[in-house]
Amino acid sequence: MDSTYKDFLNDIKFKSKAERPALLMNFCLQNMPSGQSAVVEAAAVPRFFDEDYLNYLLDRKLDEKEFQELTSLSYVESPPDEEYFNIHESSRNLILDNFLKTNESRFRDISSRAAQYCFKQNNEDKKWRIEYIYHQLVANPAKGAHELIETGWQWQKDPYFPYDKIELLLRAVREHFTHWQEDGEELFRELEDRYESEPLSIRLVLLLILSAVLFANSKKKPNSLSSFYENAILLLLGFWQMGLEEQESLDLRKDLEKLAFLIQKNQAKNLSNLEEIVKNLPEKVMEYSKCQIAPLVNLDEENIYFLHHSFQEYLAACYILNSNRDNQIDMARLIEENFIHWKDVFIFVLKKKSNEQAITALQSLIPEGLSNSPGDYRKAMAVGLGLLELKLASAPECKDLYRQCILHLTKIVSEGALPSKERAEAGDVLGQLGDSRYGVKLDKDRLPDVSWIEIEGKWDIETFEMAQYPVNVAQYQAFIDAGGYKNDDFWIGIARDWRNRMRRTVPVSWKRQILYRNRPVSGVTWFEAKAFCLWLSKIRSWKITLPTEGQWKRAIRGKHRGSYPWGYLKSLNSEHANLINSGVRHPTSVGMYPQEAKEKSIYDLIGNIREWCRCSDENSIQGESDDNFDEDTDNSNQRYARGGSYYSKGDEHEVMETKFDKTACDSDFGFRLVRLDSP
Repeated sequence: MDSTYKDFLNDIKFKSKAERPALLMNFCLQNMPSGQSAVVEAAAVPRFFDEDYLNYLLDRKLDEKEFQELTSLSYVESPPDEEYFNIHESSRNLILDNFLKTNESRFRDISSRAAQYCFKQNNEDKKWRIEYIYHQLVANPAKGAHELIETGWQWQKDPYFPYDKIELLLRAVREHFTHWQEDGEELFRELEDRYESEPLSIRLVLLLILSAVLFANSKKKPNSLSSFYENAILLLLGFWQMGLEEQESLDLRKDLEKLAFLIQKNQAKNLSNLEEIVKNLPEKVMEYSKCQIAPLVNLDEENIYFLHHSFQEYLAACYILNSNRDNQIDMARLIEENFIHWKDVFIFVLKKKSNEQAITALQSLIPEGLSNSPGDYRKAMAVGLGLLELKLASAPECKDLYRQCILHLTKIVSEGALPSKERAEAGDVLGQLGDSRYGVKLDKDRLPDVSWIEIEGKWDIETFEMAQYPVNVAQYQAFIDAGGYKNDDFWIGIARDWRNRMRRTVPVSWKRQILYRNRPVSGVTWFEAKAFCLWLSKIRSWKITLPTEGQWKRAIRGKHRGSYPWGYLKSLNSEHANLINSGVRHPTSVGMYPQEAKEKSIYDLIGNIREWCRCSDENSIQGESDDNFDEDTDNSNQRYARGGSYYSKGDEHEVMETKFDKTACDSDFGFRLVRLDSP
């Protein structure tokens, strides 16, 4: 064996698994003839290539042998039914990483050639358009950013919105972030998370704008959403302002800020008629709204709207900050009147202040003592959100502010102090700051601190204890952290087969759920609910199960004969439970509807999430024998899930009679615990 190979093999033995692929690829490139390694590097720059494309990139004609040697490499392939070749993605990334480190100027030169080649192809073909922008971003970032915005805007306005092509363009752009702009990844994730509920077309356009901003501003990249919006506005206005005088540009920016604030204020009062605002639009704004490349503001007959609501909120925040130099706008008053509508504007205002100024602003909002005023509650919610967004919750200088805020938020949630949609916001903020209510939090050992309520037996049902709240996300996280999904003791028979087949390690949508730790865990199957019970039984030495049919009905009826905790009711209002008429449209923090729990202090039996029951037989009182819950003796594939959920109407049949497959795991399936004995 050649000594070079021996040295390489000896060296690679002591490297980590992650390091070895790059070392192997570099070794292969170094040991190729110089002409062939140059061809391989050039072929790695485009995402696909043929002989003509490569000839253009290398500025010489490849002979047949060179091209055959390239295409016979193990990591080069020709996709089915395509005339082009490509280098496998993982190998291509390794080659590009090496190319960037060893010869960046040549890499840029080949990218420039690739952009020229693509531009000469059929520009109506979206594939070539994407490839052109991809290379232009490296060769000429400012021009590439312009092309990215223009193309994305044209496609977004297309009546046949090409989702797949815009997603492909985004994937192509983000490939460069891996090599050039890693600091943009966090902003990408934040934008994706923040606007997850927005239509795909909006999310894609926002991400395209972020991509353009990151490439166009190579010297000063945005490091927060606030700086992203500022950079984006400068970039988007810049496409139109080239012929304007400096003062004209400044005036346009001021007019847009004022317009954003006026529309925001109009919407806060639930006024949809913008006719008066449109009538008084400055001429320069009217002209700008006709801009062909992603105008910040669009005029549509008698209506006017911003590219995205978040741009409106950011510009409204700028207007408030500039106006507040003369004390013209009372932000506290706006929050008192409509917190939900102004909260994002408020956060933009805070983030444009220094930390010291922001803390002072938050301290001025927090009410003294526990208030009963809706306006004070809303200001406390704003303070909590501010502490979260500015990452000040654990700052020593905010200790008293944090404590007061927690007291107010807990009161809002526990006492039903605001309408349900606002209370849901308060619950989420409380969950992220740290919900310390008994029965919701974890104990000192980071285990579920369940609050048990005794339910008096009646008829053939013996007295039992039921958890005051459904199992929440923080409590389920303890199960995951303890290896609950890996321990076969908690997965028996078909449950284990299901877990292994599905490779389940967390509930569905878990990444989203863990942001809201005091919401009930959701997206869990009956198997997962049962595994949690078996785990908690073992660590507490208690007999913990899911409720039987009889137990669940006994808990909900109490002294009443009806199907609701409050008895018979012909109609449900938005304050009874988190059902579809509450308008919340997602699970809320547990224990948020005190009307529901007047008699027994058991919350969320109706709405929020469906609760898995132990039995498959609706006539069962105690269900199958109490001794066989930890066995796999029941062949029924279905179980009842009681109580309805956040998108249920709450009618009696849905609340009391709905049966589902054990593997059902929609976003509204959760569970509650029953304790049959304790030490």
